[in-house]
Amino acid sequence: MQFTIWCKEQGDTDAAAWSEEYNKTVSDAQAWAEMTIAAFNDSLHPGEKPRVLVCVEVAANKEKLRHDWKKASLVTEVRGVRMFDRYRCSQCGATGKRHGVGDVKPDSGTPEWCHPEATVED
Repeated sequence: MQFTIWCKEQGDTDAAAWSEEYNKTVSDAQAWAEMTIAAFNDSLHPGEKPRVLVCVEVAANKEKLRHDWKKASLVTEVRGVRMFDRYRCSQCGATGKRHGVGDVKPDSGTPEWCHPEATVED
């Protein structure tokens, strides 16, 4: 699970909070964050202030996956003076075009990252 915890030093305002990003195999990010902050506070060195957990934000997408582009057009297409090849992602069905030798650019309305669970239909 990918999540971000926001914490601050005890006595500070929420505006002074900072974020820490984690990618852990846990079932409850809130409980993990509370235990982590408690463990930190139990091992303070002289002069260190205790930390307070402000909030936990669980990422909507577990991870960003790149599209697995496969060439979909048999030959290079020409529109005016522009030449391009059509591509389709083998994981989610998203479409894109490659102009020249650069990377494939997703078509408008196509997500930048692959979401295999949200397969695009023809």
